[in-house]
Amino acid sequence: MLCALSEGQDDFFFESRGVNLASIKDQSSFKFSAQKTIADFDHQQAIGQYEKTITLAGKLIQYDNQALNLLHQIAKRKKPVILAFDDGRAAKVLIQGINSNKSSFLKDGKFLKQEFEVALTMLGGEENGKT
Repeated sequence: MLCALSEGQDDFFFESRGVNLASIKDQSSFKFSAQKTIADFDHQQAIGQYEKTITLAGKLIQYDNQALNLLHQIAKRKKPVILAFDDGRAAKVLIQGINSNKSSFLKDGKFLKQEFEVALTMLGGEENGKT
């Protein structure tokens, strides 16, 4: 398991042999309401903490066309879920969106290739499972 999204009833696993995860992108945003330089002295006024977003991206080739259905069901509940990594780190996140691109269609309408991105926003801080 590379990582998993866990919600009370269901767990969705991203594995090297299962749902192929190609990349995990972290982005942190630090908000400032004002930034200016006064007489060669910098002044910044921060607002709030920071926001962290995580994007999971991957590609499925010759998988069941229903492979991402459970992930969509979890997202439709619009509730916080736990993102757990194989090294013990975990964080509470909201699924903000799922993008998918299906291609290489067969005559019966099934597709051979599906690329996806899952956009997550972290709620609170990240917890390290190691003690």
